[in-house]
Amino acid sequence: MLENFAAIREQLKTTTQDTEEIKQQLYGQAWRSQQQWSAREQYYSKLLTELHNFKTALGDLSDYFIEPGSEHVPDHAHGERFNKLNTEASMAYIELRKLVGPAAVFLSPLAVKSLSELFIQHWDLANFGAICTADYVESANTLAQAAYEQVLSEAKSHLGITDV
Repeated sequence: MLENFAAIREQLKTTTQDTEEIKQQLYGQAWRSQQQWSAREQYYSKLLTELHNFKTALGDLSDYFIEPGSEHVPDHAHGERFNKLNTEASMAYIELRKLVGPAAVFLSPLAVKSLSELFIQHWDLANFGAICTADYVESANTLAQAAYEQVLSEAKSHLGITDV
């Protein structure tokens, strides 16, 4: 009887140790998963913020071209507000480019491709493809909107956020 008690006690000790090891492994996996989700959420948030800032500045710039013929006015003649918005759009674009490298760890190949296309097409548009600033603003806004929608859709999916 005493021998059985010692054997049961040893088995209980082994089972307890095994249970603790499993709990530690599960806790470690849950912690890593939470850290990865948090980092992913942070990068998506920054990326979407800069895409939104870029789109907003481009949208505000397009407001300057509502009056027919105003698209042919030289940029320097549009005034201080126009120059400020132009600077804001440029800064958002620069910040967006900085974020893509680190965020690519969490982004799907499709989102990375969408952002790469934004940068490639934007460069071409800004340097050769636009007839005037109004044309640039409209086309750049279309590019930014497409990238924003792709990243937003992916962010919702990866972060488990559902539309209400």
